[in-house]
Amino acid sequence: MRKRIVFLLIAVLLLAVSLPAALALNAAAPALTVETKTVTEGDTGVIELRLVLSDAPALKSATITGLSYDSTKLEYVGGKCNVANVQMQNIQSNGDAIFAMSDDTDINGTILTYSFRLREGTGVGEYPVSVSFVPKSKPAGGTEGVVSGISVIPGKIVVEAPHVHSYTAKVTAPTCTGRGYTTHTCTCGDSYVDTYVNALGHKWNSGAVTKPATETEPGIMTYTCTVCGMTRTETIPTLSHTHKYTAKVTAPTCTEKGFTTHTCTCGDSYADTYVDANGHKYNVNNTCTICGHKYPFTDVLINGRHKPYAEPIEWAVEKGITSGYGNGIFKPDMGCTR
Repeated sequence: MRKRIVFLLIAVLLLAVSLPAALALNAAAPALTVETKTVTEGDTGVIELRLVLSDAPALKSATITGLSYDSTKLEYVGGKCNVANVQMQNIQSNGDAIFAMSDDTDINGTILTYSFRLREGTGVGEYPVSVSFVPKSKPAGGTEGVVSGISVIPGKIVVEAPHVHSYTAKVTAPTCTGRGYTTHTCTCGDSYVDTYVNALGHKWNSGAVTKPATETEPGIMTYTCTVCGMTRTETIPTLSHTHKYTAKVTAPTCTEKGFTTHTCTCGDSYADTYVDANGHKYNVNNTCTICGHKYPFTDVLINGRHKPYAEPIEWAVEKGITSGYGNGIFKPDMGCTR
């Protein structure tokens, strides 16, 4: 039992010693990093490099000296302080800088920015930029002293050759209505279009009647493009009218002629083939056996000797020229008095 307790105590002690060491190994190391920038050969603009402090303790002051760069390739333009709440700052023309704060202050972040230009003729290459950094702190009740353990990571200005376009061509074929063309696209995103080809135009089929024309309404002929399926229509004129007559025969009567009437669906009509009226067929009682018409006089022998002038007598009565002697008596054998 005692051995177990001893082993347990030893394990606890080992954990207490190794855990802080492990945490320290995993923690980010404090550093002042000089930024790296990439520019194109022949660039005439100002190139800014930031000095970024990270994971450092609070500082009372900081001195940056020994700005190092290839002055035959780079021209130093100047520096700019980026620290807030600075009690005193002094940036020299050679890039040396001194920052002083009233108390220990957390100044992690961009603390200084250097500006450069490429000298004329500076070619493709990498041009390092580095500094020396002396940070100091002053604990409460203590004296100001140098803070160790903050490394300096140099930066550089990388000069690349101007971009040379490398284009990939993509052909867009023409359609019935749109032009064809070739698009050339570079890996940098630049592009241009050329090699235009005229639109093909539609290829119409022979068409189909989708609405037949009539004598009263026009029809529709529809044509379809055999390439893209688009359709267009043309009007079919109305049909010219051709009379189609139906014949109707009207038979003659005792007093009216017979005839044939020809009538078209459009309403036009005409009559022909006239047939004379049949005339009355009288019996001995002077009554027509066909239509029932009764002759006005009983003493006129219609089917006998008076037949030649039986109809004229009846016509004269209808016209009011004569009325006979009354009671159906005409006395056809008597002489005419006027």
